[in-house]
Amino acid sequence: QTIAGNLVVCMGMEARDPNAASVAEQLQSEYKDRLGGFCFSIHPIVTGEVPGKSSNENWAARCVTKHMVEYLRVNPDCVVITTCDADTFFHP
Repeated sequence: QTIAGNLVVCMGMEARDPNAASVAEQLQSEYKDRLGGFCFSIHPIVTGEVPGKSSNENWAARCVTKHMVEYLRVNPDCVVITTCDADTFFHP
């Protein structure tokens, strides 16, 4: 897609998945040069927090926003976050 260079992908992974880091690193290596950025977060197991998609997405959103604002120096007013699953297809 022509706008791929404007997109930053953040994969929200779970710490309870023993393969999370290796899978994310492999995908990051494969796709980082095709996008504006590629990062991943690994949501730690937090006592009292319900594990699942919502808490993982919340953690990932906070991580990617911090990464974009502090590291990539993007104006936080220009950050738009969309969540999707692995089987999501974006219309070209």
